Amino acid sequence: MRRGSILVGMLVVVVLALSVGSQAQVSTLTFWTHAYPPLVDLYEDLIAEYEAHNPGVDIQLVSYPAPELEPKLMAAVAGGSGPDIFRLPSWSTSAYVRMGMIDPVNPEGWGLRSQDEVVDLFVPQTLDAYIIDGRLYGIPYEINTLHVAYRKDFFLESGLDPESPPRTWNDLMTQGRHLVRRDPQGAMYRAAIGFPHANRIWTMHGFSPLLYQAGGSFLNEAGTRATVNTPQAELALDTYTAADARYGLRDQGFGANFLQDGAAMALAGPFSPGQFESANPRWEPDVTYGITPYFQLDPEHPIFHLYAIG
Repeated sequence: MRRGSILVGMLVVVVLALSVGSQAQVSTLTFWTHAYPPLVDLYEDLIAEYEAHNPGVDIQLVSYPAPELEPKLMAAVAGGSGPDIFRLPSWSTSAYVRMGMIDPVNPEGWGLRSQDEVVDLFVPQTLDAYIIDGRLYGIPYEINTLHVAYRKDFFLESGLDPESPPRTWNDLMTQGRHLVRRDPQGAMYRAAIGFPHANRIWTMHGFSPLLYQAGGSFLNEAGTRATVNTPQAELALDTYTAADARYGLRDQGFGANFLQDGAAMALAGPFSPGQFESANPRWEPDVTYGITPYFQLDPEHPIFHLYAIG
C-alpha cells in the first residue's frame, strides 16, 4: 500500500472517529508531527488534497523538533487540550492507551467493516505494537529498520576499503581507530561514529538490537519484570560503550555531527538519504557516502531493530 494512501486513510479515520455519534460538522483539526522536512512536505500535499475533497474540513499542521514533540503532547493533554491527530510511535502506544489519549481505529475510515480487515491490509506482524488488548490503536505510515551511513571519502583517506565497511562490533572498534581525527592539540574534530547519546529514543534505537544480539531483553516474556540485570545485558552495555570509553572513537561531549563532517559513520534510517542530500547537495550516494547494515555480534545470525511511526 502506498504511503500517501495510508496517510489519507488516517485522516479519514480521525474525521469519522470525531464525528461518530454527533451531527456537528468538524471544521478544524489540529495535527502535530515531528519536524522532518520531507515528511512535513508530504503531509502538506496530502492535507491539501484531502481538504480539496472535503470542503469544510480545515487541518492545521504543526511540527516540532522530534525530542520536543512528546513532552509538549503530554503537557497539552494533561492541561485538557492537545491535538486531534498526532504522530504515534510504536513504542509509545501502550502508554497512550493507558492514559486514555487515543481511540481505536475505526474500520469505516478504510471502507471496511472490521478491524481484522484493516489488519489484513498490512504485512503480518507490522501492526502488533499498535494492538493493545486486542484492539488496534494506530496505523503505521513508516516501518523502519536502522542501518549505518558512512563516508566513503573518509574511509579512502584513512587507508580503508570503502566497499568493506564494518559488519561487526569488533570491526567497528578495529576500523574506527583509523577514522578518528584530532588537531595538533589533541582535540577531536572528527569521530569515527556518532551514536546519538543525547536523544533517549535514538539511544534505545542504537542499543536495543545489540541487547538482543547478546541474547538479552528488556522484559520477561510476560512483560512484568525487567531483565536488564543479566550477563547478556552487561555484555551489550559494555560493547555499546566501548566505542567511546575504551577505544576512543568519540570523545565525551563531542558532537560528532555526521552532516557537518564531524563523524565518519552515523546511525541512520531509510529516511536519511533525503536529509543528507538536502543538507549537503555536493554529497553523492555511493560516492560520498554509503549505507551498510547495522553492526552485529554474530553476522551469521543477524538481529535488527524494527519500529513503526503511525
